[in-house]
Amino acid sequence: MKEKSGENYTKNKNQLEGHLEWLLARGENRETKMYCPYCRKTSVEYFSIRYSANGNFSLSPNFIACENCKENLLVDKKTQLFPFKFSVLAKFRRKGDQKRIGKLFQKVFGLSSRLRKEKIFEFFSE
Repeated sequence: MKEKSGENYTKNKNQLEGHLEWLLARGENRETKMYCPYCRKTSVEYFSIRYSANGNFSLSPNFIACENCKENLLVDKKTQLFPFKFSVLAKFRRKGDQKRIGKLFQKVFGLSSRLRKEKIFEFFSE
């Protein structure tokens, strides 16, 4: 593979970093498309994960709530709350974990399971 000159590499890297920053910023304060299962009035803002002794976790579309009802998700000390922000995905190191959480995000944000680049661009451009 041919290496790029230092100037072109830096320019492309800066463009990619800028694009990634734009995507992450657009994914931080998005309104979800699902209503809280507890009050049925407000869009969900949080999901919870319950960790087991071996480090695995339970995740379900049922473990979601709005700001006012989020305490209902904290069932024990092994449960942790996360906001529906795309930066949360970086907290999970394993690719499989990111994929599971990503599927929950797709459902909560009303995205189809088969995403095309046009649909993704439309989502982030809203």
